[in-house]
This record gives sequence, structure tokens and C-alpha cells, in this order.
Amino acid sequence: MSAVHLVDSYLADAVEFISADHVFHTAKSADPLDAAPYSFILQGRFLDLFAGWLDGMRDNLPPKDVVLSVASQAYDKLVVWVDIPGVPEIAESYVEKALKPFAMNWVSAIYDRLSAVPQ
Repeated sequence: MSAVHLVDSYLADAVEFISADHVFHTAKSADPLDAAPYSFILQGRFLDLFAGWLDGMRDNLPPKDVVLSVASQAYDKLVVWVDIPGVPEIAESYVEKALKPFAMNWVSAIYDRLSAVPQ
């Protein structure tokens, strides 16, 4: 299976797993402006749920570059679309670009920890 197909397969699985969460389901059904109060909650919840999704594959973790690509795309799909309260629209993309690397560093650290722990 090519790397692109591998990422797409894992992305679909991760998005389905995370979207099933009540917080994500509630926010996704709202208008982006109505979902604004969820923006910071979604970021933290995304990280918790992504870690849970990874932990479920602990015995057969995909390569780290695949996991980081999946995390990045899932983050864009599930978190970035929500307006951040108190941040003007013109500045919002800059704030999102500043927050995303922290999330990806966290995913990287969780991956390293899971891959280093013996089963």
C-alpha cells in the first residue's frame, strides 16, 4: 500500500474515532460561529482522543511520519474550522498556525512514548 493510501486509510479511521466523541459531534453540528465556545475545548479533546486512537494501535503502530501526517490532516478537518472567540478573523489564521505546531509536538511525544513502552 502506498504512503498516500496508508495516510488516507488511517485518516478516515482517526476522524471517525474522534468525531464519535460527544464534544466533537455537538460542535460539528453547530454553525462555526455558534461552535466558537468549543474551540479551545476541541483542541485539548482532539489531543486526548488522538492519543486514545494511537493507544488502540499500540501493538501495530504505523510509521511516525504517517501518524504525524494523519494528525495534521485530522486537526485541520476537526479543529481548525471553528472560530476562536475573541480573535479577529484577520488574525485567526495566524493564531491557528501558532497553535498547530504545539499539537503536532504533543502527538510526536505521545507516539515516541507509546513506541518505547514494551507491551
